[in-house]
Amino acid sequence: GEGGPVRLGFVGRLSTEKNVRLIAETARALRTAGHNAVEFYFIGEGSERGWLEANVPDATFTGILRGEDLSRAY
Repeated sequence: GEGGPVRLGFVGRLSTEKNVRLIAETARALRTAGHNAVEFYFIGEGSERGWLEANVPDATFTGILRGEDLSRAY
């Protein structure tokens, strides 16, 4: 049978030097190819968060997580 959605995540500083905009391109490419059961999670903060929220609008943004919360996210 079919499983649940594929979850892709990024943990770290949401900044240009981390090339996080590539994740938005990946999300678009997957959707264009018909892969709609993909969930994106961003754990962290940074200057690119607003851009990512606008360009990967269905993603989950948790902000900075530590300890048990970070463990659960992984």
